[in-house]
Amino acid sequence: MNGTYKDLALLLEQAAELVRRQAEENEALRLKEQEHEQARRKYGMLADLPDVITAKEIAAFLRINQNTVYEMFKAGKIKSFGGGANGKSIRCMKADFIEWLDRERNQSQQEESTPENYEMPIQITKGARRLQVV
Repeated sequence: MNGTYKDLALLLEQAAELVRRQAEENEALRLKEQEHEQARRKYGMLADLPDVITAKEIAAFLRINQNTVYEMFKAGKIKSFGGGANGKSIRCMKADFIEWLDRERNQSQQEESTPENYEMPIQITKGARRLQVV
């Protein structure tokens, strides 16, 4: 009977070790998912984009026409490289795309703020079909 208790105790120790390892793996996975979720909140789905992205991927992310992305590449708004004879194989680095997004966001926030030299209209009168600011 003594051997049976030793075997049982050994099995319990092994089970406890397996549970401990599983808990550690679960915690590591949870931390990794939490880190990924924070990146997703910061950039939307950018965390899922590859390091080198295509105009098609950018268009899908921004929900705009792919030709608009090619025009942004051509105008130099987003740093890009490649582009064969037809110009349809242009790519850009994800870091450059994120930089462009940040610039656009900062620019739009500046435009939303009221300029210092803005003057409020003195009077608003009702015209025949619309409001007139005078």
